[in-house]
Amino acid sequence: MYLKKSLYDERYYVSDFEEGAEPPAPDSLTVQQEVDSIAPYLEQLTKHEQKWVIEYSINGRGITEISRKYNVASTTVKSWRKSAIKKLRQLGITM
Repeated sequence: MYLKKSLYDERYYVSDFEEGAEPPAPDSLTVQQEVDSIAPYLEQLTKHEQKWVIEYSINGRGITEISRKYNVASTTVKSWRKSAIKKLRQLGITM
């Protein structure tokens, strides 16, 4: 029962970002280094797919957070994710 509750709490945790507050800004040098490390793979993606990869993998944002940031529907972000993952898998990258 404890495990079930902890899994529920983990899954349905409301982050500070979802409450309207921006997450703390990460160190820009670190973020830039991370972007540079994946830059060759980003070149293979569309601008929207790149947005999803950066927001998800570097900034740690979920679909809802990304859709709010770019003012698009969550289904649109899911479409970005699906096509980005498909292209990255063809390149041998797993997320």
